[in-house]
Amino acid sequence: MHRICDIMSALDSLSPFALQESWDNCGLNIGSATQQVASVAVSLEATLEIVEALPCDSLLVVHHPLLFKPLKCLDTARYPANIAQILLRKNIALLALHTNFDKSHFSRLLVERVLGFAVQANDGFVAYFEPHWTHAECVASLKEKFGLAQVVCANPKPAYRTAALISGAGASMADSIDVDCLLSGDMRYHDAMIARSMGRTIFDIRHFESERFFTPFMLEILQSLGITAQGYDVQQPLIIF
Repeated sequence: MHRICDIMSALDSLSPFALQESWDNCGLNIGSATQQVASVAVSLEATLEIVEALPCDSLLVVHHPLLFKPLKCLDTARYPANIAQILLRKNIALLALHTNFDKSHFSRLLVERVLGFAVQANDGFVAYFEPHWTHAECVASLKEKFGLAQVVCANPKPAYRTAALISGAGASMADSIDVDCLLSGDMRYHDAMIARSMGRTIFDIRHFESERFFTPFMLEILQSLGITAQGYDVQQPLIIF
């Protein structure tokens, strides 16, 4: 058995919850810090399939908070109350490490563990590295490492000596990051237009395809803390035909 407050304290020492952005909702979304849990699970986020499969009296550690926007009612026929209802009924607590984990670990681990480069500097959300890619090498590497069928790029160039990676949705930050190319997810049309006007290059590495690595990363972190956990994979919610 583990007390949730002990798990939270251990994770806070590695990825302080105080690092989260003001608009975020890291920490204990559902449950009590004094609660004892018989098992721990990890997933990118809480889905109906996952919470229905979880045993009672457990803790689910996720990247994306379940309770994000203020709720005026708990309509259990709608998200997120439909999932919260199951968690409460089964006495399952939910702990989120979102922007605090982005800043302390995620971007750096994606560069080091997935892309295989040394991080030259880590500034909050942004991990800087020097890939020395040609454009063709960059596209091929991103497809292979992140399992992408296609790579979307704004303002491509022949080669990229310096690069930066932001986990999740960071394309809107491109105008403030001076590198040959930025890797991030959720690039919008207007992000691409701004990048083109400023001579910046952005590669969209997709939100899910890059952040699905949260589960194996967090499982390793928990194991280093002496906590055994089970990982649950989330299915890609966006299907491209």
